[in-house]
Amino acid sequence: MKIKIYCLSLFTLLASLSYGQSNPVRILNNISLPKDTVIKEALLRSLDGFLRSKDSANAANGFVSKADLLETSLLIDEMKSIEKNARSNSNNFYKPYLTNVIQRDEQTYLLQLSYLGTREDTAILRGSFRLLARQEADRFVFLSPLATNAMLWKTCRMDNVVFRYKEKINLEEAKKLQQMLAYYDKKIGVPRQQIRFYCCDDFEEALKLIGVEYKAIYNGYNHLSLYTCHNNQTLIVSGMANRTGFNEFDPHDLWHERLHNMYSTGIINKPVDEGCAYLYGGSWGIEWKEILAAFRDYAAKNEHADWLALYISEQNFVEGPKRLNIAYAINALIVQQLEKEKGFNAVKALLCCGKREKGDENYFRILEKVAGISKGVFNSRVERLIAGR
Repeated sequence: MKIKIYCLSLFTLLASLSYGQSNPVRILNNISLPKDTVIKEALLRSLDGFLRSKDSANAANGFVSKADLLETSLLIDEMKSIEKNARSNSNNFYKPYLTNVIQRDEQTYLLQLSYLGTREDTAILRGSFRLLARQEADRFVFLSPLATNAMLWKTCRMDNVVFRYKEKINLEEAKKLQQMLAYYDKKIGVPRQQIRFYCCDDFEEALKLIGVEYKAIYNGYNHLSLYTCHNNQTLIVSGMANRTGFNEFDPHDLWHERLHNMYSTGIINKPVDEGCAYLYGGSWGIEWKEILAAFRDYAAKNEHADWLALYISEQNFVEGPKRLNIAYAINALIVQQLEKEKGFNAVKALLCCGKREKGDENYFRILEKVAGISKGVFNSRVERLIAGR
């Protein structure tokens, strides 16, 4: 979202700041801050500490409510590094502005922060967030408004999964999700966790539920989910079109969520990760057996395909809005055979061989070690896998 501001208006805005420039947050004179000077200073000082610490580990932020760390982590994760702007090569391009303060009760305030940058005569909004500030002794701690926003939502428990929803829930689909979570976690080796799953109408509602009013990178997104994990607890806020109740979920995305819960994305090889997601959860609502049939059809029409070159160049075998990738399908076949012959630990080694690099040397080094497939025999082995031999 871009908002044109005349130079005079922008000058007036910046001139109205009432808090020092050494402080991370800009505060406009018309904000209704607490009238008690001691409380006001404690609130602003605590907000300063919270923002200065938000890019560190969430559990280490001394201004986060420890009782609400799980849901607040979801909000803080969306705020991390939001000041940065690659185009300007600046780590502090977007500045936080305190745009609203509402007193909820004697100890609690609702705050709204907006991150704005300026280029020439244009103000650029990067994100806007709502968070609660709760007084504890002589300072404030901060938390996501998730629990407050979902206070009237209904609850359904299935084993270790607690579903939160507004009116309706499809118990059959909810049970399938609970079973799929258990299946993935057992395969990956995730310790048994308590899981909270919020069923939102869409991604916009999911964002607002946790305290994200707007974030520029999500422009145009209708359906996504948010998740975080801490201390053997998982929180999933699903924005996957549940307007008529929880009637479906995406097993493909669920695979990624559970894997990334266990292993850092810094070591996960994306084509292998996507291959597993194809194999266990399909893609775009298409089951693996249909993906495999389409891949075999592509192979039949391209008898002399150079699978190694196609893999490295990241080509698709189905184009369009529901595109399907050659490297991902090949990895699905490799994972299927590798797991059958050597178990999932061998798959883990390939999954965690490192982020994709040019030429995929790290991938092929581990692939040869765990599956005996070198670059030299890659094409012939892929042909055998496609043929089911």
